Amino acid sequence: MLDQMPRLLSQVDRNPHSPTYGCCCRNHWHYRIEDIANSQMQEMVLTFALVWKLNRKDNPYYRSPLLLDWIEAILAYTIRIQRRSGCFDEVYHGQDSYAATAFVTFYMSETILQLGRNLSGALRRDLDAMLYRAALWLGRTHEELAGNQISGAAAGFMNLIALDPGRGYEEGFDNLLETLLTLQTHEGWFPEYGGADIGYASLTHSYLALIASRTKDARARSMARHSAGFLQHFLHRDGTVGGEYGSRNTAYFIPVGAVLEANEDDVSARILYFLTRHLTAGEHALITDCLDDRYLAYLSPFYLLAAQAASALRSETLEPPLPLEGAQFFEQAGLWNIENSSLKLVTNLRKGGVFHLDIGTRSFIDHGYFGDIPDGQVVTTQHLDAKTSISVEGNTARLTSKLVVIRPVTISPWKNIAVRAFNLTVPTFCRRLFLDFLRKRAVSAGESVGRVYREIVVSEDAVAVTDVIEVTEPVLDLELQLDVERAFSFASTGFFQPQEMWAEGETMSIDLADGKVTLRRRYTANGMVVIE
Repeated sequence: MLDQMPRLLSQVDRNPHSPTYGCCCRNHWHYRIEDIANSQMQEMVLTFALVWKLNRKDNPYYRSPLLLDWIEAILAYTIRIQRRSGCFDEVYHGQDSYAATAFVTFYMSETILQLGRNLSGALRRDLDAMLYRAALWLGRTHEELAGNQISGAAAGFMNLIALDPGRGYEEGFDNLLETLLTLQTHEGWFPEYGGADIGYASLTHSYLALIASRTKDARARSMARHSAGFLQHFLHRDGTVGGEYGSRNTAYFIPVGAVLEANEDDVSARILYFLTRHLTAGEHALITDCLDDRYLAYLSPFYLLAAQAASALRSETLEPPLPLEGAQFFEQAGLWNIENSSLKLVTNLRKGGVFHLDIGTRSFIDHGYFGDIPDGQVVTTQHLDAKTSISVEGNTARLTSKLVVIRPVTISPWKNIAVRAFNLTVPTFCRRLFLDFLRKRAVSAGESVGRVYREIVVSEDAVAVTDVIEVTEPVLDLELQLDVERAFSFASTGFFQPQEMWAEGETMSIDLADGKVTLRRRYTANGMVVIE
């Protein structure tokens, strides 16, 4: 993160005479191509605060008076962009974003806790008032689509209790933890747009571990441990994590929870060993090299919080753990993980059977079938469907997935104008309903034009996949995507990773002249073979 400081500081308006002094959204203050400042870009202030107090010989920013001035400017600008209702907008005016409000509350309150008396008294009073308004808004706003956002709000309330224990924040904190308790599945994951997602689950895990570490709350600790037990199965042998088999396609891993829990929890120690080993080898490069400016701003503080907590790690915590072997089927999520000394396969049977396979020294991916229909729309099997027919018996999994029309949310000048007009003129309650509609539509699909029956058989040193494809409507140019492809693009996905260049596979064209075709493949340490 020290290496990323120049890149992050370039996002900040550092001119004291500028009307946007302290704005971290370069697209707003510099390029002027966004009509509001993205409030979540302000979250990088916590990165600056943690670097400011990081006493290392290679840290030129340690106790820098100029950096502290910029930190205070960022905090002051954040106060300015808060809406009167107490919430914050992210990408358009009137968004009333729960995510932005929850996370800004945490990041700003955490910055105050980290810097303490180094912040000026007048600014601190203004920040307290801003955080109080945000807490009131969060307390009366309902969220259940994204567990990570609720956990962020809970961590924010935890900080507010520490900053001002007599303000009545305890009830809000308790309500948020109780909400998370009801949302966590018996398999350990929290819903993210209708399913389990690895990157967001690691963020929720980190927030809960942070809460448990600071408050000793038994609910938070139990949820964090349960979450870690789920997450440990989705760390690939090539150094990547998660991906298109998750509900939101994320491929990063937030390490704070693993660091905080590793001394007392063997599962967290296993996760931490994976992260440190692959970071050292340059194989877990997403956080260091691949994030865009927006998500580097959001996620960089967590790596510095992890570094801060790492000083308490015992040396034996980082010793190599025993390898995981066997099969785990998370039926509710549809995720199936099976691994032995020769291979590791992770697949989502409720998402068309997309998978990541490490076998020997090779890695393979299957991101499902994609094709076109005559009206120009795209169809795919890469669609999360809770009603997918699936079964797992021993080392064999079977599923029936639909080939459905994608309905991605796209933007155009007229849509842009309509959305902004709507949010400038329509009451808050209706705006929230519209936002939730858009969020659900982001992962929605249209009608079915066919089915794919898939069988996956795993042996000691090979994986066999058989697909029977049937279409009920004309499908043009159907392809099996054996390199990276995603049907839905969320903001936190699509980051390039070097492993994309290493993965073995290519797009395979499927001949549907008869309306039905069977495709058989076999994967071994020597590669993939198509069986005629």
